[in-house]
Amino acid sequence: MEIFEKMAQYDYEQIVFCHDPSVNLKAIIVIHDTTLGAAL
Repeated sequence: MEIFEKMAQYDYEQIVFCHDPSVNLKAIIVIHDTTLGAAL
């Protein structure tokens, strides 16, 4: 399934992909709703 289809299916607002090869970090951060402002 395409990423935009997944976003629509689960009503995600943002998806952030992170990669830092120096520490072998691979991360996906999904933001569902920012109506009330930043929570991070």
